[in-house]
Amino acid sequence: MEPLFDKDCELVGWIDPMRHIFDTNMNWVAYISNGHVWSSETENWLGPVLGLLCL
Repeated sequence: MEPLFDKDCELVGWIDPMRHIFDTNMNWVAYISNGHVWSSETENWLGPVLGLLCL
């Protein structure tokens, strides 16, 4: 797991590279598939991801 920061360098969650994204309370909020992030709740596309960068 790696920390996930916003543009202001504030911790917003944790990323398990190429697998999952968790919020700061360790709730599973998204999964990563084929370079794209999908909401774990709605299954909506949230955007592309490149390594540890959510674009």
